[in-house]
Amino acid sequence: MRLKWIGMLKTLTSRKCSGLVVGLFFLPVAAGALGLELEARYWAPDLSGKATLDGDFPDIGLDLGDLLDMSADAVPEARLTFRPFLGIFARGTYSTFSNSGETGFDLGSLPIDLDARINSRLDFDYYRLGLGWQFVTPKKTLRIGPYVEAKGLSGDAAISVTSRIGDISESESFDAVFGSVGGLLEIQPTDKFQIFADASVLVGEDDADFLDAELGARFYPIYMVGIGLGYRVVEIDGVVDNIRMDVDFKGVFASAVLRF
Repeated sequence: MRLKWIGMLKTLTSRKCSGLVVGLFFLPVAAGALGLELEARYWAPDLSGKATLDGDFPDIGLDLGDLLDMSADAVPEARLTFRPFLGIFARGTYSTFSNSGETGFDLGSLPIDLDARINSRLDFDYYRLGLGWQFVTPKKTLRIGPYVEAKGLSGDAAISVTSRIGDISESESFDAVFGSVGGLLEIQPTDKFQIFADASVLVGEDDADFLDAELGARFYPIYMVGIGLGYRVVEIDGVVDNIRMDVDFKGVFASAVLRF
């Protein structure tokens, strides 16, 4: 029996088996060289701007902040980036926006008590699918280049007025798909620290604007795991189905990154 155990030990310490053990141990790091990145974000933006719903309400801009007292909930987001070989990258992103408000109805000095309340809601999902190329320096300390991206919005908006003399409500669903172009800059002075900037704008639409821009930094305590912090701006100005939006989302985000 002792001879069998000695034989097994010699086999496990042979070159082939040692190579296999080492390979299995460093497999996650080797896979990271393929460039698969998963990023989860938590964004806390401030909401400002106006929106108009076609329907029973007058066709006027409703100020989301001052009039409707609408605020934005935190925005969760997931990003998956794939870099199949040097310079090329593909990226998919999904985030969900939830915004709501409730306020009283002020008639000024009129001696009428309507006991009125205004409730409003603007919820939508935001999809992005992009493909790009970056110039990469030999030591990979700088990556910069353009990308093209398809964006999608899908959601609904609603507003209702409740008072002593009656109730009025209106809601609209909307869907839109459009194209954009952008640029991505990544500066990595060390293996553990990265600065990035990203911006994209709408193309092919004369009566609409869409800006998505951010600036931030990431820190990687180990190769496969990183944390990030940045500032992001999303500006939407245009008509989506029967909803006219001129809204801005601005604020700080935090993220966690896994590289496989």
